[in-house]
Amino acid sequence: MMTKPIKIEITADSISDLKLIIESIKKLRESNPDETLDVTIRVENADIYKTVVKPGMKICLV
Repeated sequence: MMTKPIKIEITADSISDLKLIIESIKKLRESNPDETLDVTIRVENADIYKTVVKPGMKICLV
């Protein structure tokens, strides 16, 4: 039986929040290894970090 992935959409205020968000997602994946997650993270104030975070950029957690 095919299950749908759990869809998570997160909007962060700044790029400094990414580390905490990614750590939380990794813990969620470890506690639910059978679940598939579809995670979207948007950073609101990424203007000065254009070389690091671009609009529509996808982050792959391995």
